[in-house]
Amino acid sequence: MALLGKALIHDVPEEYAIHKEKEFTFNKIRQPNRNRLLWSSNLNVDGMKTGTTAGAGYNLVASATPGRYAV
Repeated sequence: MALLGKALIHDVPEEYAIHKEKEFTFNKIRQPNRNRLLWSSNLNVDGMKTGTTAGAGYNLVASATPGRYAV
């Protein structure tokens, strides 16, 4: 997942920008972003993916931009 996240950031930054949106509306249905790290201003988190799978359980791929460098 980390390799996919890195490719997303570097290869399609316009798509990556969607991940930091705190909510969006589609078909008049408001969908909040479930990545609560986005609400913490001191972490500089700018998105990625949260989820759950049967094989891996709860998971998180996150990105943060502290200053000039992405982590």
